[in-house]
Amino acid sequence: MTDHRETSVPAHPTDPARATDRDPQRLRLRGPDDLLAAVPLVLGFTPSDSLVVLTFGANGVSSPERSGSGAPRDPEDGPGLHLRIDLPADPADLPLVVEEVVAPCRRYGVAIVAAVVYSDDHALAEATADGLAEAFDEAGIRVVDLVRADGSHWFALAAGGGVDPGAGDPQGTPYDAGSHPARTEAVVRGRVVHASRADLAALLDPLPRPRRAGVERAVAMERYRQLPRTGPAESAWVTTTVERVTAVTDGPDGPGVLTDDEAGRMLLALEIGQHRDASWVHLTRETSAAHLALWSDLLRRSPAGVRAAPAALTGLAAWLHGNGALAWCAVDRCLAEVPQHGLGRLVGDLLAAATPPSWWDQTAEVRRSPA
Repeated sequence: MTDHRETSVPAHPTDPARATDRDPQRLRLRGPDDLLAAVPLVLGFTPSDSLVVLTFGANGVSSPERSGSGAPRDPEDGPGLHLRIDLPADPADLPLVVEEVVAPCRRYGVAIVAAVVYSDDHALAEATADGLAEAFDEAGIRVVDLVRADGSHWFALAAGGGVDPGAGDPQGTPYDAGSHPARTEAVVRGRVVHASRADLAALLDPLPRPRRAGVERAVAMERYRQLPRTGPAESAWVTTTVERVTAVTDGPDGPGVLTDDEAGRMLLALEIGQHRDASWVHLTRETSAAHLALWSDLLRRSPAGVRAAPAALTGLAAWLHGNGALAWCAVDRCLAEVPQHGLGRLVGDLLAAATPPSWWDQTAEVRRSPA
């Protein structure tokens, strides 16, 4: 089966240190060329060997301009899901891949979708499209575009919107997502589109050793001191420190960061569940950009062995900020170090279920109530 899948509501910057965009770029799709330009902007990277499904009306992508599609819905009408999943190595797994992208669309009442199969294998793409079109039809979900893209040409796979699979050049229609006006607007806004998922994940790579040395020394010193860390005072320190640092979003040196000594103490505190819970007391969708900057910075400065918690918190903040792809990358980092990490697995479950970030607000009182 597949290893990577992304769900998100767009469309925010993919650089964690600059994730402060509160005016998301809205993308209007008029056909496959616009669709192929939108996908990398939504995901933050250009996919390959993937199935991508965009849904319409809410949170960043307007309704496609198709006859009978209706006016764009209000942004509060739904989660605006956008999904990506690796294509399987074994075609026998295609039904599972199709179900993983169709199920969230059914769950959240999606009405209109467009899909791209990124692949050089036309037979695999056609089989994927057949299964997808059938599943969406059974779910009563309208497909306006369904195409295969190989990086330079797109090919219509099934009837949808104004795309006729029997029309056009059988060799495909050339496209250049990089020169599309939407990409130009994204550049002006300071948003970055990465060449691949690996390049996006590299945003969370450890900093060079000299830039991590101070935190590594601080962690070693904190372990040497062997101070008790289980009391409420440590939880209070975690909460107030996070609140202070995340309050700095536009300082002369950029977003707020922990000192090396604070980082060392924080990393050891986060290994204890009650303190880790205290770290996200003030985490909301409105504060998610500052938390994403804080935890991704700490993750990159952390020595091996204590990276799981800041990775999980990076994933949580990225999900709330609408960047599902980066959230998955962070979850991968977390579970690679601690496979049964509670928060990391929780974030992964939220992403796998395509849970909208609005859920976080709806459950705030329950999460903050005493056990």
